[in-house]
Amino acid sequence: MRRPSRIVVVAAAAIVGIAVATLLSRLSLNAGAWRSQFETAASDPLGLRVSVAGRFAIGFTGDLLIVMNDVHVRNSDGAEVLSAERASVAIAALPLLVHQRRVRRIALEQPRVYIERGRDGILNWSRREKPRGELPILANAGLSLRKGIVRYRDVTSGARVEANAVNLEVRGLRHTDSAGASPVARYSYRAKLACEDIRIGSVLVGDVSTVARSKDGILTLDPIAMRIFGGWGSAAVRAELSERVPRYRVRLSLSRFRVEECLRTLSPDTIATGAMDLSATLSMTGRAPADWTRSLAGELTLRGQELWLHGHDLDEEFSRFESSQNLNLVDVGSFFLVGPLGVAVTKGYDFARLLRQSEGATRIGALVSSWGVEGGGMEARDVALATAKNRIALQGTLDLVNQRFEDVSVALVDKEGCAKVRQELHGTFQKPELKKPTVLMSLLGPARKVYTRAKDLLPGPCTTFYSGSVAPPE
Repeated sequence: MRRPSRIVVVAAAAIVGIAVATLLSRLSLNAGAWRSQFETAASDPLGLRVSVAGRFAIGFTGDLLIVMNDVHVRNSDGAEVLSAERASVAIAALPLLVHQRRVRRIALEQPRVYIERGRDGILNWSRREKPRGELPILANAGLSLRKGIVRYRDVTSGARVEANAVNLEVRGLRHTDSAGASPVARYSYRAKLACEDIRIGSVLVGDVSTVARSKDGILTLDPIAMRIFGGWGSAAVRAELSERVPRYRVRLSLSRFRVEECLRTLSPDTIATGAMDLSATLSMTGRAPADWTRSLAGELTLRGQELWLHGHDLDEEFSRFESSQNLNLVDVGSFFLVGPLGVAVTKGYDFARLLRQSEGATRIGALVSSWGVEGGGMEARDVALATAKNRIALQGTLDLVNQRFEDVSVALVDKEGCAKVRQELHGTFQKPELKKPTVLMSLLGPARKVYTRAKDLLPGPCTTFYSGSVAPPE
C-alpha cells in the first residue's frame, strides 16, 4: 500500500475510533438514565406510552444496540396495545453524535399485539396523545417478530380474530410522504409472514403464509397460502390505502375442502359429507366492516360432486309428497345456502329441523351455488343440486346489509326447468319466514301423464324456473 493511502486509512480509523469513544463515554456517563430517556424518546413521537419493566442493556456492535425485557406499549386510555418478552433496537451510532436517530433494525420476541375497534369505530391504536417530536428515521430498516400472537376484536359486531405463532420478517422499511386514510400507507416495505393458525370466530385456518409488499400507498398480499376445512386454499389481497376511502380487492380459491368440517362450525351433528371447491373475486371500500358490507361487489361460486346429505332420503320424501304434503324445500335449500354464505346467513337457521329425520341419506351427484354480489346484496345466478331422481334449484337475493332474504324461492324442477313444487322464504336471517310449499303441477300418477300430453300440444306451459348448469338426473 502506498504511503498516502496508508495515511488516509489510518486517519479515517482514528476519526471513527474517536467518534465511537466519544459516543461510548456519553453512554457510560448516562447509562443509569438511559431507560427513562428511551421510554420518553419512544413514547413522545408515537403518542403512546412505552415502558420497560425488565432488564435494560446497551451494547455496541458497530450500531448502538438496545436490548430490553418485558416491554409494554399502552394507549392514552391506559389499555395495552402491545407487549413483548424481549425487544432489541439497533440504531446507527455515528448519526447520534449530531442528534439523528436512524433505526436499522427492530426485533420483537414473543410479542402480543392487541387490536380493538370500539363502538365508536375507532381503533385502540388510534387513541393516542398528541405526538411530540419527530419519529426516528427508517432508512431501509428491518423489523422481525418471532412467536407472536395477534388478537383483534370488534366490540360492535363481536367479531374476533386470533393469530398464533406469528413470524414476520420485514425488509426495506422506510417512511414515505404518501398520505392516506391508513398509517400503513405512509410506509414502504417487503415482508414475509407465516403463522401456525388463525382463528376467525369458530373457523380455524392453519399453515398461513404470505408475501407482502407496500409501496405508494398500495399494500398487496400475494400469494396467500392456507389450510382450511381439510382443503388447501390460495388468495390474494390488494389494498389501496392512499385515498381518503380505502379500496380492497380479494381473490380466493379453496379446493377439495371437506363440507362436513365446514358445517361443523354451525352444528356438531354430521349434516353432509364430501369434497367441494370454492372460488371468489370480491371488492369493497370503506374503513369499517359495515362499510365493506354495503360496498361489497363481485362473484362467489361453490361446486361439488358426489356429496352425501345425511338424515334425509330426499327422493323418497319427494315421492311421498302428494299424499303427505309434508315437505320443507328450504331444509334442502339450506344445504347449499350454507356453502357460500357461511355463518353470517345461516346463524339463525334451525339445523335441528333439518336433522329431525335421522334415517336415510341422499347422494348428490352435482351441486352448484353461484352468486353475483353488488351493493351488499347477493343474487343467485346458478344455484341447484341434483339427486339420483330429482333436481332442486334456488332463486332470489340475500340482503347482507339488512340481513334479510329478498324474494328467495326454492323449487323442485323437472327436466325442462319448470317448477313442480315451490316454497318461498322471507324475513331476516335470524327469523326466516317460510311459506307452505306450493304445488305447481302434479308429481305422480295419471295427472302427470295428462300434463305431459298437454305440454306437447301447447308450447310454453310454464315459466322456466331454472336453466343453469346442473343437468337433470338421467
